[in-house]
Amino acid sequence: MFTVHGTKKLLDRVKPALADPLAEPDTVLGNWYGTALMWRPQATLFVNELTRLPVFVPLAPAKEIGDRIGPQVGRVLEAIGIDIDAAIREAGAMEQVTWAKTANRSVIGR
Repeated sequence: MFTVHGTKKLLDRVKPALADPLAEPDTVLGNWYGTALMWRPQATLFVNELTRLPVFVPLAPAKEIGDRIGPQVGRVLEAIGIDIDAAIREAGAMEQVTWAKTANRSVIGR
């Protein structure tokens, strides 16, 4: 389990139930911040709170974006040279996502 701290723009699109932002993550990388980018096609930028690693995920369908974060993070970790077993473990630990409002504006600047 981990928390995505979303901007209002992202939370309005996903419409998740908001959780306690103080919950401790079960992942090695910890929590992530996300914002919706109204490009064509629309995308979501997720930035890791600890490492500032950026990961882009297609926004549509917005309701299912929580299911797509982990696999995309795993692909990015593998692409930057992280051991494949570690990338798979991190992606697997990201299966359960909770959502909260943005708590640190310095991560994504919004």
